[in-house]
Amino acid sequence: AGKHVMVEKPLEISLDEIDQTLAVQREARVKLAAVCQHRFDPAARRVHELLQEGAFGTSILANAQILWWRSQEYYDTGGWRGTTSLDGGGVLMNQSIHSIDLLTWFMGPVRSVSAYTGTLSHDIETEDTAAASLRFASGALGSIAATTSAYPGVVTRLEILGTGGSAILENDRLRYLHLGQDEEKPVGLYGLEGRPLPDAPQQEAPGGAHDLQIADFIRAIREDGSPLVDGEAGRHDVAIILAIYESARTGKEVLVS
Repeated sequence: AGKHVMVEKPLEISLDEIDQTLAVQREARVKLAAVCQHRFDPAARRVHELLQEGAFGTSILANAQILWWRSQEYYDTGGWRGTTSLDGGGVLMNQSIHSIDLLTWFMGPVRSVSAYTGTLSHDIETEDTAAASLRFASGALGSIAATTSAYPGVVTRLEILGTGGSAILENDRLRYLHLGQDEEKPVGLYGLEGRPLPDAPQQEAPGGAHDLQIADFIRAIREDGSPLVDGEAGRHDVAIILAIYESARTGKEVLVS
């Protein structure tokens, strides 16, 4: 009792369990964090900083691609991978939650989703492939395309697109960044279509993103502040995924609770 808690993602696999955890946390007056270490990647932090400064103008569209490979042997080991009762889901709950967390950090909360899921190449209970459309509370739109059936494992990619700038992150690195505020004059009528994407300058996270998240959690405890990825943030990530599952099951747009 009275201990601060950092939980590996996902915070839990049902909202009822998460809400019970949050209630206990509030009653005990302790800190709770969900491990979503990619918020601490230098590339992600730079994009978030620029978004907060308004450098992207109005954020219009955010897309995530999680195109991974996992063999049947991967799912057969451990006794829990790809199971509904223990894993809580497939490619979305296990592999894609980090990208979903970054989408919400960059763009704000998701209001509703429409989605399809499928189990296309593995003998598992849960989905190995998913496609979802997102509507953010801001009015911006987004998408998620995720699979563990893309041999040999292709890319994790995030695109953040706005009226004043755009950024692309690939495999935790800033692949592309173009801001209108850096131009001597605006682009022409048809923009810069067809130009190759330049590599953006990179920074490495000293000690790694996990270490930085642990340091942030310690800071929150010492300063009686809030960790960057608190319990509410962890809850929203899971709520989005569960809404995607419901949409895929019902064929309807689903509000994120």
